[in-house]
Amino acid sequence: MSDNVFFRIVRLSLIILIILVIVYGYYLHTKGALLPFMMKTVLPNLLKIIKDYGIVIIIVISIFSFGFYCGKRHGSKSGNSRTR
Repeated sequence: MSDNVFFRIVRLSLIILIILVIVYGYYLHTKGALLPFMMKTVLPNLLKIIKDYGIVIIIVISIFSFGFYCGKRHGSKSGNSRTR
């Protein structure tokens, strides 16, 4: 029972964090500072992450896509598929 409460608290805190990020983005948008903020902070960090971990990102996306399409193709042939 305590595990269930822990995950509910984590889920609630993540929802609150997402809401705060959206509200802060809207605030920056109304002040006209959203684009400069994105260009100054997010873009350089995003480019650094893509440069450092680009090959890992490509491999993970490829493996996920391969598994998804193969599972979708083979899942529709079997009679015990749990998806619609």
